[in-house]
Amino acid sequence: MEYWFLFRSCVVSAIVNAVRPSPRAVESIVVFKLDHLGDLLTAVPALFALRARYPEAQVTLVVGRWCADFARDVLPVDYVAVYDSPAFDREAETRGGGDADALRSVLPGSFDIAYGLRDDSATLAFVLAGGCRCRHDRGTVRLADRARRMMAVLVGRGDPGPLSERETNLRTVGAGEGEVPDGPLIRPRPDMTERVRADIKELVGESTSPLVVMHPGAAWEHKRWPVELHAELAGRLTRDLGATVFVTGSNSERELAERVMTRGARGRVVAGEYDLLLLAALLELADVYVGADTGITHLATLVGTPTVVLFGPGDPRRFGPPRASDVVVYHRQDCSPCSQTTCDRDSACMRAITVDEVEAAVRRFLDVRGGAAAEDGENP
Repeated sequence: MEYWFLFRSCVVSAIVNAVRPSPRAVESIVVFKLDHLGDLLTAVPALFALRARYPEAQVTLVVGRWCADFARDVLPVDYVAVYDSPAFDREAETRGGGDADALRSVLPGSFDIAYGLRDDSATLAFVLAGGCRCRHDRGTVRLADRARRMMAVLVGRGDPGPLSERETNLRTVGAGEGEVPDGPLIRPRPDMTERVRADIKELVGESTSPLVVMHPGAAWEHKRWPVELHAELAGRLTRDLGATVFVTGSNSERELAERVMTRGARGRVVAGEYDLLLLAALLELADVYVGADTGITHLATLVGTPTVVLFGPGDPRRFGPPRASDVVVYHRQDCSPCSQTTCDRDSACMRAITVDEVEAAVRRFLDVRGGAAAEDGENP
């Protein structure tokens, strides 16, 4: 079903680009990214590359309400249009399709270029009806990548694996890694950083103990590392390393987050208390982040936090962190990757991850931190 939609998206781009003249000057751009936070965050490098290429153009980003406030505050776009696609609304009674009237109500004009980083049927109808003069879409990139993999298998080289989502989004906007600015792409607002600093100081005073952020939740249950293992890790980090642990999550994940603190960990549960801006500030201040394949994990990599990512049903080649210095803990099963929404093996892929190996990854980052601090202390 997914590839059928990608094919339709590819055909729509071909039709639009064949029958309409390309714009001589690009003054207006619309980017469709209708899915959820983690998916939006994989597109952040592409948005920065797009802004660098068209610094004078007005860029409109179309997202669901679940991403709108964050997008307005931190992303390099001029306008955020809110369109809750039925295909991606997790609270909708029925999912699928699109709402052309709702989309048109937030996009009254037309654009020189449209980029389909994640579409639905309504966005396809919008561009076919004259909503843009030129279109590029991830469907074209994904299908080309699929063909590349199939060809490699046919000639006996084996499957080279899929493009990462980061690279898919970059190719969709016609950019490469060289066009992405160096360093962290998301920089928290100073007032958010000061608020979090105050919360940390209230908890530990002037202590320089390492700060570890743990995120036990995920959109799908089978992507979560068992909470009892999170709790064991948090307790060890406090007992053996003197670490302070902050546990994050949404309001609905509050109970889950509180269970992480039941085995002697020192710290604070901020699930449901910190919005995404405060979470970005917390992550920037953290020495290490530990979490599964979820949106907050992508946020951690974008603010530059050393990250330990726990993978199970997802594919780390597509959704893993872009930096070689980050650590992916993954025990591939014969059923991996899978749909992530159901499992008849009691989440064996996530249960295969041990506390010892996650603790070892955290310790490596903290050893680097300790070494850097010692060097700073030796310098006049």
